[in-house]
Amino acid sequence: MKHILFFFAVLLASVGLVADSNRELATLADDETLSLDYSNASIRQILREASIAYDVNVFIPEELSSERSLRLKNVTLPQLFDILLNDSGYFWYREGNEIHVRPESEIQDTYTEERIFFNSLRFEDVAVLLDKLEQDGLILSVDFDRTANSLQIKVQSVYSRQLHHFLTKMDEMKIGFCPVGDKR
Repeated sequence: MKHILFFFAVLLASVGLVADSNRELATLADDETLSLDYSNASIRQILREASIAYDVNVFIPEELSSERSLRLKNVTLPQLFDILLNDSGYFWYREGNEIHVRPESEIQDTYTEERIFFNSLRFEDVAVLLDKLEQDGLILSVDFDRTANSLQIKVQSVYSRQLHHFLTKMDEMKIGFCPVGDKR
């Protein structure tokens, strides 16, 4: 068994992916990191290999064919996709266990459903922000479940990660947006 694990580790290292050294060889969670070292590798190849390490399905257009040389240490899956696709004319979004890479020209047409659970925030704390984003067309729909204290939104895919991260941080810091004159 140790020989099989060693072979698998050598195989992963030879293609450029090296998992965090204190971790068993297994699927990485989105917030876990990996290190990469590629020389003149296609973006498609790097994304495919990362999708294997993170056990996600990735859909990449045939047109995406540029090459990159890079050496990254301790990057998460979202960071890797952001770095690789920066200035490529493509963006990515996630729907469950699938990652889709699309041309930037399709940004306006792609929406993702996102569910965010809050510990301390209430809908009233973020309503002003969400109303503004809905007016600007970045969010198509907003539904708040008071029982579960969760928010279900349909947001432009390109902004999904950032909005989720922002609202999660607001919840952690226990800050909300309240109307002018509201004294909390």
